[in-house]
Amino acid sequence: MNGNATVTRVLVVMVAASLACGLPAAGGAPPPATVPSGAPSAGSTPAPTAIATEPIAADDPFLTEELPPPPPQGMFDAMQAQVESGELTLEQGLITSLQLLAGEVTAETAFGDRQPVTMEGFGAVVEARHYLQTGADPAAKAEIERLLSIVVPDIDRLMEYAAPEGQASVGRFGLASPPADETCTSIAQKGFPTGSALICYLFKQAPLGANTARVFYPSSWGKNDPKLAYAQAALQAVFDSHAAYSQYGKIVNVDVVFTVLASPDDPASNLAEVTSPGAASRCEILIYPSALAQAEPNFKQTVAHEMFHCFQQWKFPAHFDSSWSVQDWWGEATAEYFSNVVYPSVNDEWPRVSYFGYNSATHPLVEMSYENWVFFQYLANQVGDAGVLALIQSLPAKGTTADQASQLAAYPNIENLFHQFGRDFVDKKIVDADKPTLVPTGWLYVPPQFRLTFGPGDHTVSLLPAPQFTLSRYGLNFAPGRIYAVKVDESGSPGLYTSRLFPGPANWIPLPPTVSSGCGKVNYYALATSTSAASGDPHTVAVTADVLQQTKCDPCLLGSWELNKDSFVGYISSPFIQTADLFQPGDPQGTWRFTFDKTGTLAALFDFAFDYTLHQGGEVLPVDTEVLLTIDGPGQAMYWIPEDGKLMIQAVESGFHMEQFISINGQELGGGPLNLFSPFPPQGATTSASYSCSSTVLFLGMEGAQAAGLPSIEYDRVP
Repeated sequence: MNGNATVTRVLVVMVAASLACGLPAAGGAPPPATVPSGAPSAGSTPAPTAIATEPIAADDPFLTEELPPPPPQGMFDAMQAQVESGELTLEQGLITSLQLLAGEVTAETAFGDRQPVTMEGFGAVVEARHYLQTGADPAAKAEIERLLSIVVPDIDRLMEYAAPEGQASVGRFGLASPPADETCTSIAQKGFPTGSALICYLFKQAPLGANTARVFYPSSWGKNDPKLAYAQAALQAVFDSHAAYSQYGKIVNVDVVFTVLASPDDPASNLAEVTSPGAASRCEILIYPSALAQAEPNFKQTVAHEMFHCFQQWKFPAHFDSSWSVQDWWGEATAEYFSNVVYPSVNDEWPRVSYFGYNSATHPLVEMSYENWVFFQYLANQVGDAGVLALIQSLPAKGTTADQASQLAAYPNIENLFHQFGRDFVDKKIVDADKPTLVPTGWLYVPPQFRLTFGPGDHTVSLLPAPQFTLSRYGLNFAPGRIYAVKVDESGSPGLYTSRLFPGPANWIPLPPTVSSGCGKVNYYALATSTSAASGDPHTVAVTADVLQQTKCDPCLLGSWELNKDSFVGYISSPFIQTADLFQPGDPQGTWRFTFDKTGTLAALFDFAFDYTLHQGGEVLPVDTEVLLTIDGPGQAMYWIPEDGKLMIQAVESGFHMEQFISINGQELGGGPLNLFSPFPPQGATTSASYSCSSTVLFLGMEGAQAAGLPSIEYDRVP
């Protein structure tokens, strides 16, 4: 039996060898790389090592369409833009913002056509209080003090107009009916002066750890008013936030006030305000009427956002003695992130992802605001929430945004963390607080000035600078019909760069030394980052592309082709024509598909099985060998056409899996010699093939098969 098994294995090898001759790889070592016709001589030019993908669609916003800049993220950001442009002075900006919150001007008057995404006034209030300490204009200070007394009333003044929930009388000195909203509004617009008998607010209170939480709501809300549900929701949000935040620092007394002031006129905005007037032992959260248009879960996350602003002031008091323009980049972003920690499944912060996708192309982290929450989500996934707070604690309380960036640059492993953050954003790998949910990130927008074209000229050099803490991304477009030699040089401050096909698999690599384009352009998406101080030259990636040769385009080849199973059986049987009784093929099953796209990519997909039987021995001692071969998985290669009817194929990825099972007279012997054949070239190997095609049929003849006199294999076009 051992002798028969040996003979059988030899015959199996013969079948395997014939199979190999007709497929894109030969037996044993891969064939030597073939230099395309017209290229420099062998040894002087590497064979192409890039893989292209489908071209960018005409309506793709990342490489063909210019998007308008988004509106400012918050009220403070809108005001700061006006001040930086010279449209307003700081004093004018602060007063106008406070007038908007006090209901004295409209959003259109304040910001024109650049109204912010949210009307939250926390930053404006913090900056106004900072101006009262450092500003030089007495008249501006007086007006700011007047407006602050309206926007954020002293809680002791407000208590003169409040009564505990459930109190029968809603007024003093014989007042028997609730006041009209207009009356309480007019009093609120005066800062709740002393001497009135009106009760404008009812309040509920409850213990908050060792302290107290109170919720004030207009006394005009009747017992069955549906708005009362928001008062209870606000109190619950305070409790939930306390449970989440108090493990990292103190939460003292909290007052939530449903203001009777009119809302700033932007119904889509989040309109809760917070500050800590007077003693630092209380934090006051102001909620405008239009906030009640939110669904209750979103409303509660809004309160959690404001609660984190309370926590920030108690946790990092020194940071609130400086300009909010310095702290804004982390102040609003961490309030967004931690509100999602409290309510992980609500995801009210998700809409800001698209703003980060746009702004981060030209703005460093320290010059953005709310949209930075996604960075802190990523960072928290690496170091935990305590690690995020430790980072904030380490940041300078005073100075400039450059000082903030300098300290951030000292954070352990920040160079790799920041670059990986950009890659994970693009690859949609950032896990939300609602684990395992992924944040809906994606391709970072590439502005027109960062879309770079190589070719059709013979020599192109493009520079890719990476300013500090900016996710600098570039669309690199290689014109079709060429093979390029690509060289990359890095200079300036330390930094990192990687690239991936756009669109294409999430495989980040340095740009390959050779890129081949076919009938369409090849697009690479490059990400360059640096966290080093910006005092010297920024990290810069210089990309040089030289055209090695022109390649041909055959539109007939483009598309998907499925193995013709009858042709395959005829091909695999051809070595046994003279001994037909020896070899009995089965029926091939499954999929064996090649797809040629116009950018020079050959994609293979296998879900294939084939069996055959070898009849040996004689009547006395027959030997029947049954062989089953299975092939599953993908493969990717680059192809180019150096001359009519000839293909060059180089494998970039061979991700398929092969198994072979052999049995003799019903006894299983295990696997066979898989190394002798393959349906696709080994990774990095290059082979050639002759081909011809029509609108419906493709014939491929690999170089090994042609030399052995074997026929080409037929493939049918997939509709």
